[in-house]
Amino acid sequence: MQQPTIIGRAANVSGFTVLTSVLVFGALFGFIGAIIGVPIAAGVQIILDQVTAARRGRIAAADRQGPA
Repeated sequence: MQQPTIIGRAANVSGFTVLTSVLVFGALFGFIGAIIGVPIAAGVQIILDQVTAARRGRIAAADRQGPA
């Protein structure tokens, strides 16, 4: 079963995320949900990566300033 790997590489998400999003969105919204599940999961992952990177940047800046 190579589909999750191929779709995951194209969307830059793991195979687990692909399978989980297809199963969850497919169960909730049927066939259309299974189709749009991977792009939605990829979008959520991008948002979480950006939020995490911004938080890490703030922590690093606070560490460079030293003790308050």
